[in-house]
Amino acid sequence: AATYTTNSMQTFDTLLGDIENLQTATNTLQTDANSALQTAQAVAQQDDDVNNTNAADTKADAQESATSFVNSATNLVSLSEDAIDAANNSIDAANNSIREAQEAFDKTTAANEDTSSAQIQLDNANAQLLEANSELFDATTANSAAQTQLVDANTLLSTINNIGDAQTDTISISEDSGVFMSSVLDNDVDGVSVTASTIVGDYGTVVINSDGTYTYTLDNDLVQSLDDGEQSTDSFNYTL
Repeated sequence: AATYTTNSMQTFDTLLGDIENLQTATNTLQTDANSALQTAQAVAQQDDDVNNTNAADTKADAQESATSFVNSATNLVSLSEDAIDAANNSIDAANNSIREAQEAFDKTTAANEDTSSAQIQLDNANAQLLEANSELFDATTANSAAQTQLVDANTLLSTINNIGDAQTDTISISEDSGVFMSSVLDNDVDGVSVTASTIVGDYGTVVINSDGTYTYTLDNDLVQSLDDGEQSTDSFNYTL
């Protein structure tokens, strides 16, 4: 029983080392994923018409980082659960050692023999139990921390998945068209709100509301600078 307990403790020590190494890697992944989230959010707030492809690529990179964080945290949870099992095995083995040592001590006492050796065996078994309980505490603490990181990882991934994907909004109007009304969010994925703004362009003014609706008012006086049949573009940037 004593040998089995020693082996169990060695197994736990190995698992604890693996947990510490994986914890370091997971912390690094968490830092990388948080950084990727900030980058993706920043890019998503840039020019919708110019940076749409960049935003999609950046979001994909952020999703990959967050997914790696989730996978590492999941492995950390699994490994810490293995450590809990190993610690419980150590406790079982220590309890067996205590039972055997107590039986030996009782037999020695009943035979009126020297009990010093049996007492040492019993003391060692009790020491093993204390160490095994310490292992269980450490493993449970590691598991709790891993579970928290897994929640954080899944929350981070969900946040990245819900970053607004701004799509280019295009309208065509002619001279004397007056006011055009629409919404910049009609073709956007997961767009939640827009920064309200009024922007004066080369040929008109756009007023964007926080709910995404907008009006574009063509300035016919400015349009007169164009030749007959000539087409031009008025571009505006908005922030999700």
